[in-house]
This record gives sequence, C-alpha cells and structure tokens, in this order.
Amino acid sequence: VVVTDSLITPTGGSTPCATVAVGGTCTLIGTYQVTAGDVTTGSITNTGTGDSNETPPVDDVLITPVVGTPALNTVKALTNNADEDGSTTITENDTLTYTITVTNTGNIPLNNVVVTDSMISPNSFTCPTLAVGATCVLTGTYVVTAADVITGTITNTGTGDSDETGPDNDTLVTPIVGTPALTTVKTLTNNADEDGSATVTEGDTLTYTVTVTNTGNIPLNNVVVTDSMITPNSFTCPTLAVGATCVLTGIYVVTASDVTTGSITNTGTGDSDETPPTDDELITTVIGTPALSVVKTLASNADEDASGSITLNDTLTYSIVATNDGNTTLNNVVVTDTLITPNSITCPTLAVGMTCELIGTYLVQQSDIDNGQITNTGTADSDETPPTDDTVTTDLLANPELSIDKSLTANADEDATGTITLNDTLTFTIVVTNTGNITLNNVLVTDNMITPNNITCAVLVVGDTCELVGTYVVQQSDVDNGQIVNVAVGLSDETSSDPETDTETVLTQGPGFDPVLTPTLSQWALMLLSLLTLMVAGRAFTNKFN
Repeated sequence: VVVTDSLITPTGGSTPCATVAVGGTCTLIGTYQVTAGDVTTGSITNTGTGDSNETPPVDDVLITPVVGTPALNTVKALTNNADEDGSTTITENDTLTYTITVTNTGNIPLNNVVVTDSMISPNSFTCPTLAVGATCVLTGTYVVTAADVITGTITNTGTGDSDETGPDNDTLVTPIVGTPALTTVKTLTNNADEDGSATVTEGDTLTYTVTVTNTGNIPLNNVVVTDSMITPNSFTCPTLAVGATCVLTGIYVVTASDVTTGSITNTGTGDSDETPPTDDELITTVIGTPALSVVKTLASNADEDASGSITLNDTLTYSIVATNDGNTTLNNVVVTDTLITPNSITCPTLAVGMTCELIGTYLVQQSDIDNGQITNTGTADSDETPPTDDTVTTDLLANPELSIDKSLTANADEDATGTITLNDTLTFTIVVTNTGNITLNNVLVTDNMITPNNITCAVLVVGDTCELVGTYVVQQSDVDNGQIVNVAVGLSDETSSDPETDTETVLTQGPGFDPVLTPTLSQWALMLLSLLTLMVAGRAFTNKFN
C-alpha cells in the first residue's frame, strides 16, 4: 500500500506499507510552507492518493483557505534643493523636490494604489496594481514662500491608498533657515529752540526718535529700543512682524558741556531675542564760539659771548603759546614760527582754556645786527578758527664803526737816492676796516692827494677791509715845505656823520730841506682845508646814496 501527496515533504509519502489488514491504516505525514502565491490564491489545494496491488488508486482532495494581509507603507522625503541663492540652506524661493514612496508591505497584491501630496506639483500618481514588496512613487516640487520662512518650517503630508487598504500618511517637517535682522535709525526730529536762534544751542530741548525695523524674514520677539541719553530711555515691543517698526521717542536738554564739546553724541540701540544688538550713533552739532589767541615771547638768551646783550651768534629761545579762548574744543591746532627751530607743533585737540605751546631757538645772524632788530611772527590756526598772529620785535644794539690806517707802502725812487726826493713816485695804501658789529654800506675811502683818489666798497661786512692804493709824485713845494702832508678819510652810510681820518706826513731829505717835524702855520691851514673839503664831499656822497 503506497500513500502519496506530491505537495508535501517528504515527497511521495511514507515508506509503503507492505500489508494492511482489513480495517488497518497506512499513514503519510508531511509538511508544507505556505507561499506568497498561496496567499495571493487565497487557498492551498492538494491531493492525497492511496494505492495497492489489489485496488485502483483512491484520491482525497483538501482545500486549505489562506488568510491574506493587505498592507502598504508611505514614506515622504526631501530629495533635492535647487538652492537658487547658493546659500546651501533652505531659504525663500528655493525649489525643493519631494519624493513620496508607497510600498506594498502586505502579502497580497494591491489594486489602484494612489499616492498624493497636495502641496507639491504634480500632486498625485496612481499605480493600477502593486505586487507584494513593490513601490509606487510620486515625485514633485515646491517653491519656498515668505510665509514658510516666517513660520520657520514647511509641513506637508504624503498619502498612500489602495482598494485593499486604508490611507497611510507620512508627514515631513522641513526646517527653513530664516534671516532674523533688524536695523536701528536714530534721528533728531525736533528742536524746541527756546532761544529762537534757529540752531542747537545751550538750553534747547531736543526730541530724538529711535526707530527699529524688522528687516529680516521672520518675526522678532521682545524687541527693545534704548537710548540712555533721552527721557524716556527705553521702549519694548513684545513681537515685531517682518517689515514692522518699534519706535522710542524721548527728549534731551542741551548742556554747557555739550557746547564746550561742540556736539552731542548719543546712540540708539535695537535688540531682540533673535538678533544681536544693532546701534545707530547720531552726532548733533552744537553751535559754540570757537576762538584762539596766540602770544609770542622771547623766553631766554643763551648769551654765548656773555656780553649781557643780544649779539651775533647768541642763541635765543622763543615761546609761542596758543590758547583756546572759546567755548568749544578746537581740532588740529597748529602753532608755527618759520624763524625758529623747530618751527611747528600740532595739538590734535585743544580743550577750552588749554594751551598749545611751541618752543624753538634762533641763532642771531649778521643780517639781524645789520637790521638792528629781529622781527618774527608766531601763528596759531585750527580747523574751527582762522589763523591768528603775534609778532615780536627784538631790538639789537647796532655799533657801526670803522677804522682807517694810511701808510706809505713804496717809493719808486726814480733818482735812486734811497730817500724821498723831488719827482719820486710814492705809493700810499689806505686801509679802512669795519670794526663795528653791523655791515657797512657804500664805504668810501678818499685821499685827494693821490691817484686814484677814492674807492667805494658797496658792502663791507664786519671785520672786512676796503683798500685804496694810489700814487703821488713829490713836488718842489713839498721839498720846500720839508714834508708831505695828506689826509685819508673813510666814511659809510652808517658812519658818514663822523668820518674817520688818518694823516700821513712824509719827511723829505735833500739839499736845502730842514727835517723839522713841526708843521708850519700854513701847513696846518692846508691840512684843515683838506679835511673840510673831504667832509663836505663825504656828506654830499651820503646824501646822494640816502
């Protein structure tokens, strides 16, 4: 007896029963694992067969119902961001791509599977059938709006449905990167102008307005506007919508110190839970009276020659003091004096009543002595004031003086007598020296007896000389007189009122010559006449050049 069932395991049934007595049994036991196909079919049909040597085969068919489980799963995902602004984050106007995937997670095929998401475009897709484990996918796009940014997220739901199942949803919340921002603007909106000056002056009541604007793309919370200078000094807006403003208005009375400073500087600040503080500083000009004075003085004389007076090469120290005499701070105060070293100093700021001092030295020049004084000017200037000067004139002691020295420097000695005799050619040298302390001008050296009889030195500096060299041929009258008397005169523009003179008496020796040193009355008369002539000539010369 053989029992078989081709579906189960072991295939073909059990070992045949060699004999089966009347009423006896031969049994086959086997196993079978239900397949997806069985679930799809809804039942399992299989046949058991018994056979023997004595009988034809006998079958028994068994139908086993299989219970199916229809199921689907919906998953929504953000699969791309076009990122039009290149921010690498999700921001307004970015194009997002969403994918909704519905999977048959049951054990039977599903029919008319519909995937939907009302937010994206396209918003629906249908799969007529969906085998077990297969997917049905909807892909669509969405452009981020300003409202999304304000909300801070995008929330949308993908849904999968079929004939065999109920709807299955998946909600995705996509964070939006907002840009919280605020700006603060402070303005002077009114001046009560109590003194009617039409400008901002001491005692005026000023009204300031501090306006904070939500310039971001999300609402701001606890927006606080402050300005510590005004009254009231704070105002709070619990929320501030995009584009809205929060305004603080307060007053301030101008003080004397504001006038001194020259301006009022104060800051309005806006702050919120979402942003750092942002400031706006406003500088209000206050009309004051800028003024600057300067005083120059000769502070000291090093008096290198210990003369007790100001003389050539003395080192003088000058002080130039600039004082802020106004009621506002001065800027870039520059004190200069081109004569001294150093010749400039700059004080970046100079408060009311304060001073800026330049100290420098000057070495007395010969030109100063010649001028009889040193005149120089200290100047102070600033951004707020015109230049102001102070001139100091330092008088110098001028001592115009010259000396004259006349000498017989050669004798041609035409007769080779070795003495001064008739017709000898004598050479006289007259040297005028500037022995004073100032340069002399138009120095005239004259001796009417010699040839040439004058020379002019236009300028004669201290210590220099002006030299006249001339000749004279001994006359018979000289021999008769027993001597040659001639007078040399030196004068200048500065000394001509009292010319310097030098008389040269040359003794001659020869036949009939009496070498007496005492001039005769006629000789004295001749010398006096020569001197008077030269003095008159000197005055005429001086008048000409003056």
